[in-house]
Amino acid sequence: PKVYQPQLYNSHFPHYFSVVFHSPALKVFLPRRSSLPLLLLPVALDSRTILSFSLPVRSPFLPVAFPIFAFFVAENLSISMAERQQPILLAIETSGDACGVAVSGTQIQYAAQFDGRYLHDRFLAEIAYRALRDIGIAPEQVDAVAVSAGPGSFTGLRIGAAFAKGFCLTSPPVLIAVPTAEAIAFAAQELTRWFPETPIVVLLPSHRNKVYAQEFRFAPAPSIGSLELLDSAEAQQRYDTPDFIVVGPGAPLCPAAKTVSLFNRLDVRFIAHRALAYWEEQRFTDPATFVPLYGQDFVPGQSQKSR
Repeated sequence: PKVYQPQLYNSHFPHYFSVVFHSPALKVFLPRRSSLPLLLLPVALDSRTILSFSLPVRSPFLPVAFPIFAFFVAENLSISMAERQQPILLAIETSGDACGVAVSGTQIQYAAQFDGRYLHDRFLAEIAYRALRDIGIAPEQVDAVAVSAGPGSFTGLRIGAAFAKGFCLTSPPVLIAVPTAEAIAFAAQELTRWFPETPIVVLLPSHRNKVYAQEFRFAPAPSIGSLELLDSAEAQQRYDTPDFIVVGPGAPLCPAAKTVSLFNRLDVRFIAHRALAYWEEQRFTDPATFVPLYGQDFVPGQSQKSR
């Protein structure tokens, strides 16, 4: 792949691969044209960030730097999770262009995400096993695998489901199926502190000018609406007003609605955060019978060669 688009922390550098370890505040950053092999910068990204490093995708330092940094943090992270008796959750996001993996307990300890089409089958398993290895956790120590359950890309959902079901062939780990729209809505729930009675609408693009839409209300009483498949024009007519908070990858359809760009994308951290609530409520799914929420039947397109 020519370009990996990282999420959130270094979105102004589209040619960089980004990995984030969470706890104290330190960022290791290698500028593309820097003559220095490494530049250490303390950055207060948030109260949980311990170490993150960003490298150009084609940097000769990438294969060397990744295991070096992982070595210094692996033992501390794995011990801290064990000492706190946190669940060890492996979250994956493959419902769209993003291919992401996160390892979390009550907080996210590790998150890595690629943004680009057709990466899932090549990178998902490698990212997941490397994530566990680099923070010193064996696959058999994972308590649960949380997967983005859709709706979304048929191929991406199928790859994510196959990986999660295969990982959960033995128990533990258990399988947690997190609806994609629900994960985004609950990540954006904090927005209702300023707009307490404004419903949150998640829009997820489908194909052929259609979007999935689902409403969530958190006040005065929490409620989750039904998932609908709408024409883009109908969704815009219904939700493009300041009466709604619109989030998800389809949010640009509604420029007049309230929104925050942070929540207008797919992010494996959204899956990880919602999965923790499912874990606490013991809301598990049988891996043998789990089927993602495809939303629509897959219809293969006709190739140009066959026309």
